[in-house]
Amino acid sequence: MGDSESHAREDASGAVAAPRPRRRTPWVVGAGAVVFVVAGFLVNHATQTRQAEDAAEPTAWDAREELEAVIVQTAEAIDLHVAPEVGIDSAQACERRDGRIGVFYSLAAIKSDDELPDTDAALQTISSLWTGLGYTGSDGVAAGALALSARTPTGAVLTTIAGPGGISITGETHCALVDGRPGSSTQSP
Repeated sequence: MGDSESHAREDASGAVAAPRPRRRTPWVVGAGAVVFVVAGFLVNHATQTRQAEDAAEPTAWDAREELEAVIVQTAEAIDLHVAPEVGIDSAQACERRDGRIGVFYSLAAIKSDDELPDTDAALQTISSLWTGLGYTGSDGVAAGALALSARTPTGAVLTTIAGPGGISITGETHCALVDGRPGSSTQSP
């Protein structure tokens, strides 16, 4: 007997009624519930992963202190002994790639009006230092001076410009979710 015969019924006159269609409602509800549960799990997992990544990210202030130390280390590597200029100690707002608002710091610069004895060698030393720290870099020419730029794994940027007018080493932290400056609120503006 086929499916149509198994579902056919005779009425009181003996005539065979049309077969009843199979009910698919339980299967559809079950499949929908599975999809709903899996989607909920994936959203929950993505949220937990994002929260863990956010918690592991350094604050803007921590990044500022770390980058400032790298700027001083960079100057010392090329025998440039100049104190950093006073920088802006207030966080500035920025938009992150994911659209959330964060904060960053522009770092105090080390500047010298004295021309370096060997600019190419100095920039090679700086490039080697930054590469050794895991930074990715690029070089070029800016206004007749040689420029070297590097990006840290967190997204902070260091820049050195050297030429006849002297040398400048500056930096800018990544766009962090949390300011972290002592005495500040812990959230971004």
